[in-house]
Amino acid sequence: MKIEELILEKRKKENRDWHHPQVGRYHASSVYSIVNGDYKPEDFFKPQLLDDRTIFTFEIGKMYHTHAQSLFPKESVEKKVEIDCGDFKIVGKVDLMLKVPCELKTCSRIPPRPKIEHIYQMQTYLKGTNHSKGIITYIEKHPTIYRTVNYEVLFNEETWNTILSKVGVFHKELLKLKH
Repeated sequence: MKIEELILEKRKKENRDWHHPQVGRYHASSVYSIVNGDYKPEDFFKPQLLDDRTIFTFEIGKMYHTHAQSLFPKESVEKKVEIDCGDFKIVGKVDLMLKVPCELKTCSRIPPRPKIEHIYQMQTYLKGTNHSKGIITYIEKHPTIYRTVNYEVLFNEETWNTILSKVGVFHKELLKLKH
């Protein structure tokens, strides 16, 4: 068996178990898709099927991600966040918890400003860790250079209230579908 086949087999099994949908627990990485209306309640329990190319792209990103995390003390890596929002929770893992929450993102090209979906994810981490600012670090996936860019993100109460409201509506619609 080729190494590519082993990687695919292992990752496909992991993907079945990853972010298993649970009513009342919504992942910080999905918040923007919920707020923007891209992630619909009727799609909540549909399995996410990834093609082989996407799996390998994620695998390469994971290698960069893991390497960057290895440069910091273990106690700083992947801190769980769980925000109790009354009827539901928003959960996630901050990639690095240094003086402020730091989120690592790998990309083929570093964006000129942080992506909106990453800002929304960071807003949940800021709320969940009670910090007023955080850092989104983009790591460019390139075979010959290691380039990163940091963007500071400030907590925004209005954005948080939008997240809370829209995820609350999503949760209520999901409960109606479930019954």
